[in-house]
Amino acid sequence: MKTGFMVAAALSLATMLASVAAQDYPSRNVTIIVPYPAGGPTDETARMIAQSLSSQLKQSFIVEDVGGGGSIIGSEKVARAAPDGYTLLVCNLQIAANVSLYESLPFDTVKTFTPVMLINRNP
Repeated sequence: MKTGFMVAAALSLATMLASVAAQDYPSRNVTIIVPYPAGGPTDETARMIAQSLSSQLKQSFIVEDVGGGGSIIGSEKVARAAPDGYTLLVCNLQIAANVSLYESLPFDTVKTFTPVMLINRNP
C-alpha cells in the first residue's frame, strides 16, 4: 500500500514536470540528492520516483545519497547547486527541525529551497 502511494506520487510529479517539458526540461541528467545514507526509506522513495521520472521523461534521474550532519551536508550540496531544476532534494521533517536544532545553518532553509511536491505523508 505504501509503495503504491509513492509510485502514484512519482507519476504525479512526472505529470507536473511534463508540463515543463514543453520548455525542453529536462534536457540533461537530473540529480536527486537524498541527505541520508543509502538503503533507508527516503532513499527507497527517491529511487522509485527517479525510475518513474526517467521512464516518463526519457532522461536520467540519478539518486545520490549524501548522508551526514543530520541531513545538513546533502541539503547544503543542493543549496549550492544552480537553481535550474537539475539538482533536486528529497527531504523529510529533518530539514524543518534543523532550523530549531542548530544555531546556524550554511543555508537559509526558507529562502534557498522551493518545494516542488509532497510525496509522502506519515502518521
